[in-house]
Amino acid sequence: MARFTTFLLAVSCALSAAAAADVTLPAMVEVDIIFPRNETYAPTPVFPLVFAIQNLAAASSIGPLDISWAIWKPGSDQPIQFGGNQTVDKTNSTDLHYINLWTAGLGGAESAGTYQLWWRVYYYACLGKKDNPGGISGSRGDNFTFTLDPGAQQPNLSADLDACPAQNATIVITETWPVNASPDRDVCGVVLNAHIDANPCAVNLDSAAASSIAAEVTASACAASPPALTSGCPPPSETKDSSGSRVPVWSGLGMFTGPLLAGLLLLVLQ
Repeated sequence: MARFTTFLLAVSCALSAAAAADVTLPAMVEVDIIFPRNETYAPTPVFPLVFAIQNLAAASSIGPLDISWAIWKPGSDQPIQFGGNQTVDKTNSTDLHYINLWTAGLGGAESAGTYQLWWRVYYYACLGKKDNPGGISGSRGDNFTFTLDPGAQQPNLSADLDACPAQNATIVITETWPVNASPDRDVCGVVLNAHIDANPCAVNLDSAAASSIAAEVTASACAASPPALTSGCPPPSETKDSSGSRVPVWSGLGMFTGPLLAGLLLLVLQ
């Protein structure tokens, strides 16, 4: 028990010690759901989906990370929205990185009802022996419900800044192994197969960050083809994301109709 407690303290310290060029191991990468929450919102033409990644630099050995999401009606056998994979570049060294997505499928009074948001973050981990490692795709994630009601509040990232994210996933990298057979990577990360408590309150979303995220979502929705928003749009320009680095903005708009993908998702959910 003493050794495990020492390990947990080392992981906690690694959160602040990690840097892009020199990551101290063990280190923990955390993915938090900023929005939505398990609450009730009004239907809106552009509904935000916001993730935060803590200590992204430590994920260089298991990246790039991929985030997938799907929105379901309870009792349905396939999602009404599927977000595909949003790749998070492993070279980004921002300590706190936001992934600002959106969906246009939850507007209008006919959208009223309860929904389930399913989400996963995928990574690449070591498999086998240290002197001859292979790789395997691992994942962390969860799901929760939220409700749409025409009489409820509009989605507002600034409405509850003091609240900590309610859902998260942690990935602890204990060490790295050299990979000689892969043309795509030099090392792989050994991921701890145990639950480690998250630290979601470290995501301090202030009013400035919330406004920046909302502006980015609006700009992305306006720039979609066809546009999901046609009013209140900013002039066309390069978008600067809320983490401070310039990145292409992914619209997050994904209508799901393929039965093959539905089958794959059902296999994952089981």
